[in-house]
Amino acid sequence: MSGRRISDLLPLADLLPGFEILGGEPPGAIPNSLTVQGKHHFTRTKQVDALMGIGEDPTPDLGFMGRLLTLCSLPRTDPGNRLQYKRQNGPYKLIMIAGGDNKLPFGNLPRLLLAWVCTEAIKTQDRKLILGPSLSSFMQELGINSDSGGSRGDRTRLKSQIDRLFNCHVDMIYETSRGKVSTGGRLAPKAVLWWDYHQPKQDTLWKSWVELGEEMFDEIVAHPVPLDMRILKTMRRSSLGLDLYMWLPTSSTTPHPSSL
Repeated sequence: MSGRRISDLLPLADLLPGFEILGGEPPGAIPNSLTVQGKHHFTRTKQVDALMGIGEDPTPDLGFMGRLLTLCSLPRTDPGNRLQYKRQNGPYKLIMIAGGDNKLPFGNLPRLLLAWVCTEAIKTQDRKLILGPSLSSFMQELGINSDSGGSRGDRTRLKSQIDRLFNCHVDMIYETSRGKVSTGGRLAPKAVLWWDYHQPKQDTLWKSWVELGEEMFDEIVAHPVPLDMRILKTMRRSSLGLDLYMWLPTSSTTPHPSSL
């Protein structure tokens, strides 16, 4: 398949009905004129082309996600003014409670943030994680190449989701008729962010960092699920696509309750 592009193949929707919801514009849509921001956007065809290219390169960019966070996903859409969210998958349950004066995290950005957090925790074996010298450099680590501002810009949305995610309380529970095991706490009890959100490329004098809660850190490093960060970044625009990819490694196994 080397050298072939998706345009040479059958339409993906003919092979995998329903896959079109992971991509960009709906079938039959007339594309708009390309804008400056549009150069950063993936169409469904570009996304699949990029994934095919990753398949031709056998060297993964190894990342990780906590096991229960792959079994029970975060909110995909804005939960509005709800301050508590529950997701259950069989005996496994994830409960998130908004912290401080924030609302609940949702969408693709908290998923990318969690993948980065879990990967750094595994690689450094340290609860204190250094976020980077500037906001722009951190966004690039997440696979976000645009640092646009404005009310709907990537920079603004990331700031909001960082506040929501790092301040929320997370409970992870395994429960059956024979017993119950639980762990959790605030995701990041300590956070120091020196970034200038108005000048995202400007390096700061002091390092920005977060410190994971002890229970969350222990769960992440004890039971990591390996991921290819190249695939994660390519699918970064779809919360459902991210969930499906992170769920696949655990779909064929049943974690033991001691994994909490």
